[in-house]
Amino acid sequence: MFEPYDDPWSDYSCPPIRPQSDLVTHLVFVGGRLAESWSEEATESKYAEFARSLAAERRRLEPPSPPVVPAHVQLLEWLDEQVGGRASLVALTSEPLTDDGTEVPEADRSLDRQRLMAVAELLDGCANVLLHLEEWGNASRRALPVLWEADPEVVTQAPSAAHVAAGIVWAIGKANGWFPTSGYSICTQSTLRDHFGLTAYASGYGKSVQAALRAAWPTASRPWGWRRPTTPDLAPLGRPDLLTASTRRTLIRLRDQALASERIAAGGELSQAG
Repeated sequence: MFEPYDDPWSDYSCPPIRPQSDLVTHLVFVGGRLAESWSEEATESKYAEFARSLAAERRRLEPPSPPVVPAHVQLLEWLDEQVGGRASLVALTSEPLTDDGTEVPEADRSLDRQRLMAVAELLDGCANVLLHLEEWGNASRRALPVLWEADPEVVTQAPSAAHVAAGIVWAIGKANGWFPTSGYSICTQSTLRDHFGLTAYASGYGKSVQAALRAAWPTASRPWGWRRPTTPDLAPLGRPDLLTASTRRTLIRLRDQALASERIAAGGELSQAG
C-alpha cells in the first residue's frame, strides 16, 4: 500500500554515473590519426594505484551531501505556508466558511469608494451566477477588505473593477484548488474570463492580487510522493480565513498524518538514544 511519505525517488532506478577514475582509456594513433581505442577497468590494470589516488582526491573535493529532510517535515513546512504558520495549522478547523457580514471597505476619496462598491457588486454577481457554491462566494467577498488593507493601489490602479473582481476570484481559487491543471472544475479560467467580460485570462491581473494577498512569500516546495504529488495543487496565501471547509479538511488530514509521522520519528530517535 502506498504511503504518502515514502521516498519520492525510490521508484526510479537510474544506473550511477561512472567516475572517470574507474576506467583506463587507451588511444592508439598511427601517423597522427586515431586508429583504435578501448577502455578497461582501472582496478584490473597497472594503473590501479593511480586510479585510487584520483578517487581519493575526488572525495576530498566533493562537497558534503545535504542532510535528508524527512518527508513529514517537508509536508509540515508546506502546510504551514498554506495557513500562515504552525500555530494556525494546529488550530485549523473544518467549519464552513460562512458569510461573516463583511462590509465594503471605507475609503476617503469618492473615486475609490465607487471602485470598491463596483468590485463588491461584481463579486456578489459572480457568487450568485458563476461560483454556485456558497463558500466560494463567501471566500471571494472576504478577500476584498483584506486586499484593500494590504495594498489599496491594487484596487485603485487596476484597469477596471472587473479586473480586480476577477483577480480576487482567481487568487482565492488558486489557494483553494478551484482551477486544477487536470480534471473537472465547475469554474474554469475561460468561464471566469467570459463572465467578467475580459479579453484575457483573470490570471493576468490576478497575479498582482495574489501577491498583495499573500501573508508571506512561499519558500517550501510542494511535496511529491510515488510518481504523483501527495498534496493538492494549491497556491498559498497564508490566510486560513480565505480557505473553504473542503480545502481545510484536506489540510487537516495531511496535518494529522504528518504530525503522527513526526511523533513516530521522535519515538524512534528516543529509542535509539536510550
